[in-house]
Amino acid sequence: MNEINVNHPMYGKCHSEYSKKLMSDAHRGKKLSEEHKRKISESMKGLKRTEENCKHISDGLKGKYVGEKASMYGRKHNPETIKIMSEKRKKKWENDDEYRERISENLRNVNIGRCGPRSPKWKGGPYPFWYGENWNKQRKKAIKRDEYSCSICGKSNNLDVHHLVSVRNFLSNIIDIYSFEEPHNVSLIKLAGYDCMVPHFIWDEINSLDNIITLCKRCHRAIERGAQ
Repeated sequence: MNEINVNHPMYGKCHSEYSKKLMSDAHRGKKLSEEHKRKISESMKGLKRTEENCKHISDGLKGKYVGEKASMYGRKHNPETIKIMSEKRKKKWENDDEYRERISENLRNVNIGRCGPRSPKWKGGPYPFWYGENWNKQRKKAIKRDEYSCSICGKSNNLDVHHLVSVRNFLSNIIDIYSFEEPHNVSLIKLAGYDCMVPHFIWDEINSLDNIITLCKRCHRAIERGAQ
């Protein structure tokens, strides 16, 4: 890419505002043929921008397309356009392994950044993993048992599953029962052979259907805050 930049006739130069306007007016309304698009695509394959080039582009775009300067400010896509955009994304997701992996990796990084002590709802505790390997299975069973509706208000959307005895309290009680000298000495729990420092049978008890109920997010928040 560096070699291409150096040999470019405009390397180190900038178009004047007048030249930019002339070029913009000349290309306005023009549509590229499929053959032209294919040639551009092939010519760009394998080319990567340098870090310096990326920084230059980033600095040049900062503040240009935000707020009222954004092209879609105050506007909305029509339903037909939304449908076309959605179909293109679905097709890309199904056929482009690299794109799918990149999106998945970004989501994993977001989730990791909000787990444990980094979560805004973190209440402390020595345990790096809270719900056990059987959680997803038990969660689905609870929602099906409660007929896909909140156990308090009966709503059927935005459902959560709530522990009647919280995981934190349950594990604290387990520590007391086994008379561990220090609650934060999780190595004693790790001796049970469970990767997440808690034995399998304890997660089975914590996530038993007798200890979990289905709630909508509103009722769940109310219970967590002690309103009910």
